[in-house]
Amino acid sequence: MKGKCLMTNGRIINSIAGTYTVLIDNNTIVCKPRGRLRLKGSSPVTGDLVEITIESDGSGVIERILPRTNLLIRPTIANTDQIIVVVAPNPKPNFLLIDKILTAAENHELKCIVVVNKTDLADDAKEYLRYYKNTKYPTFAVSVHNSEGLNELEEVCKGHISVLAGQSGVGKSSIINYFCPNLNLITQEINSKKGFGRHTTRTVSLLTLPGGGLLADTPGFNRFDMSDIASNRLAAHFPEMIDFLGQCKYKGCLHEKEPGCAVKQALQDEIIHPQRYNNYLTILAELKENEKGKYS
Repeated sequence: MKGKCLMTNGRIINSIAGTYTVLIDNNTIVCKPRGRLRLKGSSPVTGDLVEITIESDGSGVIERILPRTNLLIRPTIANTDQIIVVVAPNPKPNFLLIDKILTAAENHELKCIVVVNKTDLADDAKEYLRYYKNTKYPTFAVSVHNSEGLNELEEVCKGHISVLAGQSGVGKSSIINYFCPNLNLITQEINSKKGFGRHTTRTVSLLTLPGGGLLADTPGFNRFDMSDIASNRLAAHFPEMIDFLGQCKYKGCLHEKEPGCAVKQALQDEIIHPQRYNNYLTILAELKENEKGKYS
């Protein structure tokens, strides 16, 4: 006679080759999905809240995936609520890439946080924060070398599921190692010739922070899909532009060359950073080109 099975809910914190580690309270259990999930074409991913059965032998079976609040792709992770974008003086910041990440995160209604890491390496590193001065994004200047700003950053992670994103080599793994010293994640040096680092993370995992909250350690999380953003909605994903939308002379203004544009006036008034505006134009052009391909 089989023993009794226990039904409970948990969150997937790791996924490798069809095997899932599920966090239940402060304990973990290794689970396999029920066959009917595969038949429905519904695959669990890291971050999913799931209903599981704990069998009498202690193994777990995922019965159902609970509704998701969001789903990010490449790499895949569900139910995150904030993104921490990390920049550093080395490698040199690619602000277009960073703004694309922030734009896509805004589209997913994620809270955005900007962190300048390795402030001990360059005297002007904190100047990067001025780039996002009027975005209303929380910003932090941190250094793993001297612990600057890291306690404050950890505080904003409490109670949240956070994703670290940014260029390779900016120190994401070093930040995680500071928060979770027992992990000893591998970090790699910047390629001195090319000026960028190599990805050191291989699987998508949610790490439990000692002070509370979960932090996504992801492989190559340096871009998001923006294919579902309409070009005429792009400005709404730039927080410093929002107050000026609807004030332009022409309805449907895209804030390019149109006369009487309130956004361009804000640019002249130094409310909007010139590079942020230029990146807006670059992203806008890419979205318009994609729309041509869709509807031609």
